[in-house]
Amino acid sequence: MITSILEDIRNTGKGIVAVFDAIYAKTSAIEHELKQPHSTNNEVKIDEFVGILSKRGWMGVPLVVGSGGNLLSGTHRFLALKRMGYADKDVPTISIKELCRMYNIDIGKIQNWGPIKRGSRSFDEIRRLLPEKVIRKYGLK
Repeated sequence: MITSILEDIRNTGKGIVAVFDAIYAKTSAIEHELKQPHSTNNEVKIDEFVGILSKRGWMGVPLVVGSGGNLLSGTHRFLALKRMGYADKDVPTISIKELCRMYNIDIGKIQNWGPIKRGSRSFDEIRRLLPEKVIRKYGLK
């Protein structure tokens, strides 16, 4: 995978932005529709993200996805990307399971408590186990 990412970067000639774009392009494929965790009427914030994303492209960490495509972070960024015409499969994401694996958190028993989505007992327990810096970094407050 690294070889193909480097090849993509070489072909675009865009430097570090291309690094992130290439990595997300290789890692963000999802198998289902993304679902926003809550509605928002903050059109100003969504418009700001549209402006930023249009100008600079994706920056920052991927959106975190729980059970069944439920977004656990990034509602405004998600809505901005949708407004820009992005398909769900093109939105940079990471599953909560993968994030937990990265930090050596075994969520086997937690998954039995029900779907991992905002407001659920399982999500609250995962947030309790993740380091605070990870919660802040990925917007899982």
